[in-house]
Amino acid sequence: MNAARLLGALCPLIALLALAVPLLLTLRHRKQAPMTFHYTDPDGDQLLIEPTSRHGQPAISLLNVRRDGGGGAAVHVPVDQVEELIAGLRDTARQAATKAIRP
Repeated sequence: MNAARLLGALCPLIALLALAVPLLLTLRHRKQAPMTFHYTDPDGDQLLIEPTSRHGQPAISLLNVRRDGGGGAAVHVPVDQVEELIAGLRDTARQAATKAIRP
């Protein structure tokens, strides 16, 4: 294949890339609203979990919100410790279930 033919074959691909790259860069840097998880207990109190950062490191924020609007506190968990938190929740839930079964 000669150079002119190769260049002719590549031109449409180059034109497509010239259009696509700025679009892809724009989509990549567009700010998206952070995903927030909401849990509401039977009493109306809420737990809100959302992404954040703590001391420059990625973390999740766990915020409790009372139904009556009074007080609330946030705990920030570094993302590399989330699995440890989940394991602790599971252990605590097993303990609670065991105590609930006892007469």
